Amino acid sequence: MCQLCAGCSFARYDPRFYGQAPSADSRTLMLRRSLNVLARETCHMFGIEHCVCFRCLMNGSSHLAESDARPLHLFPEDLRKLQWSIGFDVVERYRRLRDFHRQAGFEDEA
Repeated sequence: MCQLCAGCSFARYDPRFYGQAPSADSRTLMLRRSLNVLARETCHMFGIEHCVCFRCLMNGSSHLAESDARPLHLFPEDLRKLQWSIGFDVVERYRRLRDFHRQAGFEDEA
């Protein structure tokens, strides 16, 4: 039986970590950053490596600004790898993600 495990820290995703005062969009920013790292680490657990071909969730980053620039979606080849690993309906997945992104206030992703 294969077990997957990942550890994630969200401390540096809070603007207060950098001595910045919370703003009206701090909660949305922290949620987006947290979702980004959780989705990336989950993809890594399924064997998906960093993507260098297109703008993708799996792009590497050297600093927070690069991480913030990453979209929450996968490049089609990486999406196909994930689908092959766990099996899902791609159209239904995107419908549900669209609805979630709208509810969370991520209009650029919706």
